[in-house]
Amino acid sequence: MMAVLRNAKPHNRAPSPDTTPSAGVELQAVIQQTPAGLAIVDNDGRIIEWNPALEQLTGYSFDEVRGRQIWVLHSLFSDDEESAPRFNEQNVRRVLRDGPLTTAGQPIKALVRHKDGTPRWMSMVPFPIHAQDGHYLGAIIQDITAQRQAEVQLELQARRAEAVARLASRLSQDLNIEQILAVACQEITRAIGISATIAQQYDPAQDAMLVKTLFAGQDLPNDPALYQPISRRRFLEMRERYGDIIIIPDARQVPGLVASDIQQVIDIRTIGVIGLEYEGELLGAITLLNLDTVKTIAEEDLSLLRTFANQVSEVIAHARLFEQVRSGRERLYKLSQKLVEVQEAERRMIAHELHDQIGQELTAMNLTLDLCKGLQGEELAQMLAEAQALAGNLMDEIRELSLRLRPSTLDDLGLEPALAGFFKRFTRQTGIQVHAQFTGLDRRFSAAVETAAFRIAQEALTNIGRYAGVRDACVTVCYQQGELILTIQDHGRGFSLDFLNDRDRAFGINGMQERATLVGGYFDIQSQPGAGTTIQAVLPVEHPVERRRHDR
Repeated sequence: MMAVLRNAKPHNRAPSPDTTPSAGVELQAVIQQTPAGLAIVDNDGRIIEWNPALEQLTGYSFDEVRGRQIWVLHSLFSDDEESAPRFNEQNVRRVLRDGPLTTAGQPIKALVRHKDGTPRWMSMVPFPIHAQDGHYLGAIIQDITAQRQAEVQLELQARRAEAVARLASRLSQDLNIEQILAVACQEITRAIGISATIAQQYDPAQDAMLVKTLFAGQDLPNDPALYQPISRRRFLEMRERYGDIIIIPDARQVPGLVASDIQQVIDIRTIGVIGLEYEGELLGAITLLNLDTVKTIAEEDLSLLRTFANQVSEVIAHARLFEQVRSGRERLYKLSQKLVEVQEAERRMIAHELHDQIGQELTAMNLTLDLCKGLQGEELAQMLAEAQALAGNLMDEIRELSLRLRPSTLDDLGLEPALAGFFKRFTRQTGIQVHAQFTGLDRRFSAAVETAAFRIAQEALTNIGRYAGVRDACVTVCYQQGELILTIQDHGRGFSLDFLNDRDRAFGINGMQERATLVGGYFDIQSQPGAGTTIQAVLPVEHPVERRRHDR
């Protein structure tokens, strides 16, 4: 119908409401029987033909529209932002007066409201009619709702694909986790048409998802501290109840869901939450908020949200891996520096022992033997006995120095005898009783694994002797299912794990961790002030240890 008016040709008279163009009976039969909708208007914009097919398309009979000017039926186009303004009286009369604005035969699409209220897309092809009694304008009208819906769906899919590609491109430009979450919030808010998106990151220390960043399409407090964290347990319970994507259609209907102080500031209505997971590990969550009105989140939007969540999760996992590699390199650099320092300190210790202890013993023995030159009998025997005692002391000191550097029993007899000997010497030197339990050590392990286990036990007990303030320590070493598990426990002073952040002060602990890591193992330490310390190293005998099996 719109197409008819836009191709109108001015003429001098308007036919009466009952007038139709001059046509034979055959033409009338064609008009009535054509399967496409057909409408004809006169030069005054009045409807003079409205065939049965068009009655079916619009729900209006010819009797209901006969003789009515087209702008009276503008409500037919009330849902179409483009078509409705064109059908007011001013525009219609201008088209009738000034002539066509488009090429004849060009289809025009418009959203038409059926009489029953349902919107339908129509395609209208206008054409002029020249009759003996004047000029008229007609339009062939067809229902293209299905085609239009397919076009809209394709456009929507194209926009979503573009959003996914844009997000992937932006995410690839940064490996900072908070920046990744900020970008995700922006893209999700715009793509789904939601009021705001909040990104939360899982914090194992608090066992909760903490708000890290948010993006709002409208006014919204942007201080993450205002939004309460979601505990991991509550999140999993809600996901068990609502599904992989938690949708709360109206938060007003769920008392206590939104904190009262937040609800006083903003009217949160619809809430959607999806977890960020990678290889079964919970990384965080994305929360959608719609304010003031309830929003229906379509299945297509949920699918898009899953795609976004998968993208973000993978990038976060890669960013964490990158951070671990970077941090590992820094630790390796600092460890290398420390190792050089330790090596120099060990050399100074050996030099000190050789000069101050062994050197003195050798000097004393040399002097004693020199005195023997002019002696005989009992005096000679006495001096030789002193020289022999000095030699015995010298042998003991050399043996102790050798054991401190590396016990020969570790290479000759294996891990259990080496540890047992070390525990005895440790008890003799410190007075701390070591309660040891060995299981499954009736076999040899690789030199690397045995050395790592021995050095970790040595460092752990040395720390207990220096700092724990205890008289007992417990050590268990067991081999099971392809893993050598070493556990050292004391009930002494303990310390805050924040101490581990100071890598310079925690060098000994970091050294134990590095030893375990270098053989493909896992190291864990648990401690609290006043509650003692437990150290566990899991060293692989066959294959590298899967860390997640031992996460606490």
